Order: sequence, then structure tokens, then C-alpha cells
Amino acid sequence: MPQHGSQRYKITTALNDAVYAAGDMLKGRGRDRRKIIFIISDGSNNSKLNTHTFDETLRSLLYADVSVYAIFVSHTLPIGRSLLQHGVSELDKYAVSTGGDEFSATKQPELERMYSDVTEQARNQYTLTFIPDDVGNERDFHPIEVRVKRPDLTVDTRAGYYMSAIGVGH
Repeated sequence: MPQHGSQRYKITTALNDAVYAAGDMLKGRGRDRRKIIFIISDGSNNSKLNTHTFDETLRSLLYADVSVYAIFVSHTLPIGRSLLQHGVSELDKYAVSTGGDEFSATKQPELERMYSDVTEQARNQYTLTFIPDDVGNERDFHPIEVRVKRPDLTVDTRAGYYMSAIGVGH
């Protein structure tokens, strides 16, 4: 299966479509390999240009076991701030829901440091697995919640998992 950008996708400025296409390229990787999308963006997302919705894109990422790490590059000018906030919230939702993380930078040196921080964080994460007690067929998506007793730990988790994606109970 082609990987790493060998497939051609329509050029778009729509955030959802770009994330969907990146996730689609990674979905063929085996479960034994990490699947990570790094997004460096100002967060603007013209929803009229998207062919994929946020929910459809998020489902595709969760189904393919892809994590999103986003670096939001903000502008110092307040022009269009409310327009950008919608995209920023979507960047944050992709990152948080997939077990990734979001960072922000306003200047070039911060951006370079953030990129280094993001790659370091992704490289030093642990993956926990489990076998669910109830593998009923009544629903495909199962939300998860992870709690730790030590307050000094940072825990990034996915919003949940799809049983059909792992082949259990279906």
C-alpha cells in the first residue's frame, strides 16, 4: 500500500480535508507502527471548502489509530481573531480527541522550539493497551477514560476506540 505522500490529493485550504487526507495516507500502516500527523497552522478553516466534516474526519482518525499534534501559529494582529478561533478549536479538538497535543507559537524561534518539543513528546510516549470486559455488539464506538494517581503526570488519551477497527466483537 502506498505511504508517505505517494498518493495524490486535491490541493485545498480546508483544514478538515487536509487532516482527512493525511489520515487516509496513514491508515494502511500496521498497528505496530505509530501514526502521527503534525499540523502547523494558523487555524483558519473555511468550512465551505471542506468536503469532509469535522466529525467524519475525527472518526476516520480514531478508526485508523492516528494521533494529531498541532502547532498553532498565531498572528500578532487582532484582525480576524474570531474567524481564527473556530479553526483553533478544531485543531485543539483533533489533538485532544486523538491522544495528541496542541501547542502555540507567535514568533519564529518559538515555532522552532515547539516543533522540537512536539517531536520529543511524541517520541517519548508510552502506549497502554487493554482488553475490554464487555465486547457487546450494540455499539461500535466506545469512549475511554484514563485516570492516574500521581498528580505530576500528563496523560493524553484518545476519546475512544471503534470495535470494528480492532476486530473484536464484530
